[in-house]
Amino acid sequence: MMNTGHLPTPNTSARSLSTVSVKDRLSQNNRKDFFTFTLTSRSSFNASLKGIHRKANVDLLLRDASGQVMVASKNKGNLPEKIRRVLSAGSYTLQTTLKGKNKTRYQLTASSQLTPSNSPVIGTAPRPNGAIDLAGNSLGTARSIVLSSVPNSFSDVVSSVDPDDYYVFTVGDTNHPSAKINLSFTKTGQDTGATINLRDQLGNVIKAESLYSSDGGTNFSKTVAAGTYYLQINSDRTTPTPYNLSLATTLIPDTAGNTFGNARSLSLTSAPTAITEFVGAGDQQDFYRITVDGTGAPTERFAVELKGINGNLIENAVRVALRDGLGNLITSESVYSGSGGAAINKNIAAGTYFLEVNTIYESSDGTDYTLNVSSTPVPDLAGNTRPTARFLTPSATPLTVNDFVGIGDGDDYYKVTLFSNQTLNVTLSGAGGEVTTASLVYGLQDALGNSIGGTSGFAAAGGGATFSKALTGSLGGTDYYFRVSPSSSFSEGTNYGVTVAIV
Repeated sequence: MMNTGHLPTPNTSARSLSTVSVKDRLSQNNRKDFFTFTLTSRSSFNASLKGIHRKANVDLLLRDASGQVMVASKNKGNLPEKIRRVLSAGSYTLQTTLKGKNKTRYQLTASSQLTPSNSPVIGTAPRPNGAIDLAGNSLGTARSIVLSSVPNSFSDVVSSVDPDDYYVFTVGDTNHPSAKINLSFTKTGQDTGATINLRDQLGNVIKAESLYSSDGGTNFSKTVAAGTYYLQINSDRTTPTPYNLSLATTLIPDTAGNTFGNARSLSLTSAPTAITEFVGAGDQQDFYRITVDGTGAPTERFAVELKGINGNLIENAVRVALRDGLGNLITSESVYSGSGGAAINKNIAAGTYFLEVNTIYESSDGTDYTLNVSSTPVPDLAGNTRPTARFLTPSATPLTVNDFVGIGDGDDYYKVTLFSNQTLNVTLSGAGGEVTTASLVYGLQDALGNSIGGTSGFAAAGGGATFSKALTGSLGGTDYYFRVSPSSSFSEGTNYGVTVAIV
């Protein structure tokens, strides 16, 4: 009968099973078929799927009574699929699933027979004949174990009559949303093989390793989110595969916030602050809060460098982003696997900012990283209004002063006083002879703040500008004002130099 209590059942069929061979078809409108069967005693079960169209691909899955996938055969293309397992008495379902767009017919053959009376059974102590199975044979009967930072060791055997050993464990906690599972597996028999599947709590395979006759064992680590996981040891070999298994877990703390609301606050200085953290499985985003009070200078030069820890390369792709107090993106840099890192340098005004580090690919295990973060005040040597303008004394010898104008410091004012009819030359350029990195607007004003015709201009980024003006001074002196500002309110700004001389 159809198993509708635990499985999705669109376009399914159900048949009872002892030994059976059926033909059916899958298409875009019927992508899955389900065949349920019941075993009255412990049996050796075999299923094969063949006759698949050369351009199609079909997977074969075996599910237990609760709907959990016990094993899946997922060969590429139209290669036949096979499942061979020892099953306890109970109800099961075979599922065929169409992959891709090409429809196909197929033939499914399944059979079962009673296992020998001396076949392994689940137990907790050795039997006189040594026939013992210390691990469960399905997700539902998996052996519960406890992992810690100290490796925990297990020994058992998988074979054609007992092909699966399942272990279940929990890693991580509230303070450790991510954990690394460390596995060491060694075969102790000759001419044997095994497949190791690490599964999530839904039974999905998240990491698999296959060992062949010539392989003695394997070691691997997998970073996962805190939760429950299953480890499956499988062998379809006639020769039994004895093995030794060692498991441990490394908890990964999270010292950064995961939202804007609980972002970790950073106190920045001109000396870089180093932060070592992890972002990845279980901890996809790290947030840091930065506050610039503007008391030292209206503009700060913010710098962040992201790189691997201890000089290592970045393990998996991540992105570092600078956001304003509302969460709006200001700038970002992506860092890919094998890269040395990335840097952001940005002028910012007084206010609150967020620094975000996140994984680019959600399926990524993640990466350990180091942030070097600093903020250096950008001095403001010129006044920001006419009353606070910086006073310059021009002469025949050119006088040059350097400053910054841009974010946090939108206007720089300079004041000159002339005492007779003179011509004033003003040159605008990059600071220290370097090119400007943003376009600037400059202008000359009289003592009342009126723009003096012909003196407003535009200095393009990378270049500079020079203008001369014949001005009328007086015996007591006449004041004039010179203003420099970014050409756009969106400009980050630039360091510049202004030179004044009288000719």
